[in-house]
Amino acid sequence: MGSEKRTEGKERTLRAQPSTLNEASVRFNESLDVRTLIDALPVGIVVIDAIAGRLLSINQEASRLAGDLLTPGQSMGHFLKTTSVRRGDGRMLSLEEHPVARAASTGETIRAEEVVFQVPAGRRVSVLMNATPFVSGEGGVETLVVTLQDLTPLEDLVRRRGDFAVDADRPTRGREPQSILVVDDDPQSLRNVRDVLTSQGYRTCVTGNPHEIPGLLEKHRPSLVVLDLVLPGTDGVDVMTEVIADAELPVIFLSAYAHEDAIARALDAGAADYVVKPFSPAELSARIRAALRRRKEREDPVPEDPFVLGDLRIDYDRRKVTIAERQIHLTRLEYRLMVELSSNAGRLRTSGDLLRRVWDTLDSGDTRRLRTTVKKIRRKLGDDANNPTYILNQPGEGYRLGDIEDVDVET
Repeated sequence: MGSEKRTEGKERTLRAQPSTLNEASVRFNESLDVRTLIDALPVGIVVIDAIAGRLLSINQEASRLAGDLLTPGQSMGHFLKTTSVRRGDGRMLSLEEHPVARAASTGETIRAEEVVFQVPAGRRVSVLMNATPFVSGEGGVETLVVTLQDLTPLEDLVRRRGDFAVDADRPTRGREPQSILVVDDDPQSLRNVRDVLTSQGYRTCVTGNPHEIPGLLEKHRPSLVVLDLVLPGTDGVDVMTEVIADAELPVIFLSAYAHEDAIARALDAGAADYVVKPFSPAELSARIRAALRRRKEREDPVPEDPFVLGDLRIDYDRRKVTIAERQIHLTRLEYRLMVELSSNAGRLRTSGDLLRRVWDTLDSGDTRRLRTTVKKIRRKLGDDANNPTYILNQPGEGYRLGDIEDVDVET
């Protein structure tokens, strides 16, 4: 009897072994399938041991994006220190602000954060980053899964789709093609913009070095500048206000950074437009045509004779503004606004008309930039906003320069 039970137990064990082996084989094969699938994904995936601070696994796409910077077993701190990260507006992120460091230390989930990685060799990669922390039972971050999506293929896809757009308004029909200066330190972006403009019939001059801008402006006399917001060692807005301002050219900014503060800063400084990457060729071409059209509309001849209103004098031929013979230094935007107002002295100019003529914008709803510029001019002129002598405003409508009976034009 005992012998029979022992035999029966052995048979059950033998019968169970193939099943156990099959289950183990299935689990092993499933694990291989998952790893193969993860490696084949077009999205970079990095798994981090947040407790030990080390990289656990990296798929092939992550390795391609980061080159030799990512290797299993590597210290996360080493990766953070050797890879600089900046936002689309050019602001460099500290280690504490780094999306990976934030997610690992605070447990914050990072979603669709667009950043630019710059590796020591100088190569830059724009990626869309997500970071998902997994919390242990004690409440601390145990594991961090980071996904990195290369934005270059998306930009190329948008560009290719835009190539099918029909552009019925070629700029060179029957006249000399206009020249456009393109400034961008990203070679791929520079090529894309150049190809778009060339296909539309524009003559282009391109550079990635902001120090070359003055010479290119002098040599090529462009009608418009397409300017990257982030440039090596400087800021695109500063380049526009300090280098391009004297040429009085419309400037269209290109940037991967779509934050409203960055857009408002560029437009308030005098940019004609702001285009967010990725963009289609049709969109960029339309915005360029609109900026050039607005520039042509506001190129009315200014009076030859000086404008005089009390102690205020504007010598148009010398671009000189004085108060009681004391010269007032105005910015490009401030001077353009004074020209618009003085050319129609004593007459009300609506806010929308001034925004269109001075800022090259069709958006008349946001008058903050106009009010801010008027405030700055009044301060320079010594004009009391509560009881102004020169720039008078009609609330909700617009501004005028003096009363018509007070205006004198020297002859």
